Amino acid sequence: MRPKTNSIKNQIRLIYYTFFYNENNDSLTLIETFLYPFVDYISKFFRIIGWFLVCLVILLITNMIYLYFSIILPQIYTTTWPNFLIHFIIGNWLAINTVFHYYKGLTTNPGQPPKNKIDNIASMCKKCISP
Repeated sequence: MRPKTNSIKNQIRLIYYTFFYNENNDSLTLIETFLYPFVDYISKFFRIIGWFLVCLVILLITNMIYLYFSIILPQIYTTTWPNFLIHFIIGNWLAINTVFHYYKGLTTNPGQPPKNKIDNIASMCKKCISP
């Protein structure tokens, strides 16, 4: 005959799992639930730091172009003419493309999800949902 404490322990465990157990929960769900209140603060932080990083990139691109035209290009000008012409054409092409593509990346609208209702592709049967 089994002791009575084991039976009570099993009954308590059964009641607990009946009300609180969900097969779809895992550690990632717990972490996501815990970190959800911090999402607003993190979004505000990145919105503020985003403008700082944009200004930093503009400053670095401007510095790169300034150094190219003030130091590197005059140094190459003292060498042969074809070498200077190749560096001048490729350098200007890269500088213009860098500025243009960064500008387009800043000003292009990222888009938004479609307004119409998206059909639910995945379905779950009653057999798959655990009580």
